[in-house]
Amino acid sequence: GRQPMRKNKSLNINVEITLEDVLTGKDFTAEVSIPGGQSKVITIQIPPGIEHGQQIRYEGMGDNSISNLRPGDLIVNVIVRNHPVFRREATTLLLEKEISVWDALVGSSTEIKTLDNKTLSINIPAGTQPETVLRVPGEGLPHMRTRQRGNMMLKLKVSIPKNLTQS
Repeated sequence: GRQPMRKNKSLNINVEITLEDVLTGKDFTAEVSIPGGQSKVITIQIPPGIEHGQQIRYEGMGDNSISNLRPGDLIVNVIVRNHPVFRREATTLLLEKEISVWDALVGSSTEIKTLDNKTLSINIPAGTQPETVLRVPGEGLPHMRTRQRGNMMLKLKVSIPKNLTQS
């Protein structure tokens, strides 16, 4: 059998992004230190829909300190920071919204902000039970290959007043 071509070492770097970056994708430059004291500036392209823990490989952008070997690869480990409001499950965004017991009983509408900062009015049907989950189509995250957006799932938390008085 043939021997695989030897090459310099691959370099690993971690890149931290926000959930908003997952929605839109993000390009940024990073300075990468190469063994031997050199550094190079590269542009990293994060595609929309990337998952936490996924890696992006840039061939030939790693270590090149041994001149008679091919350059190694640069491996970018993507870390998606937790969001203060939304939770992610693949392309689905989960959001909790507190509503009053009165709104749950008689029905109403409530406003929510999406990840891309749109304000949506959501209809709450009369007789809504605590922990009801409403589907908001197309307001989730994009699928990395198809770019088609997933859904937002809105979990309604019914707040029951603690200090009730008899009238």
